[in-house]
Amino acid sequence: MFEYSHFFQSEYKSLVKEYLDNNAVVIDVRTAEEFQEEHAPDSILIAMNEIPTKVDFIKKLEKPIIIVCHLGQRAEVVKNYLLKFDIDVINGGPWQNVLKEENLDFE
Repeated sequence: MFEYSHFFQSEYKSLVKEYLDNNAVVIDVRTAEEFQEEHAPDSILIAMNEIPTKVDFIKKLEKPIIIVCHLGQRAEVVKNYLLKFDIDVINGGPWQNVLKEENLDFE
């Protein structure tokens, strides 16, 4: 079972901060409708069902990747999928986590 509590642990927050400090690209895997409601600035929308067709695009970014969604469950699935392609990726959990780390407002 997926554990949401780890998103609030200090070592997890440190990892997200480390990735952001290393110019990670934030990819939001929610639906377009969810993304339009609110999202982190500079995040890229690639809906979960589109990920298999976007692996080459993601690899060409040549940057660490933080995957976010609503609660973290979809992000975990996508993270595990992208790891199969040797992509440096972490599950950022809920999209608001990158806001907390960057002290940004949502769009």
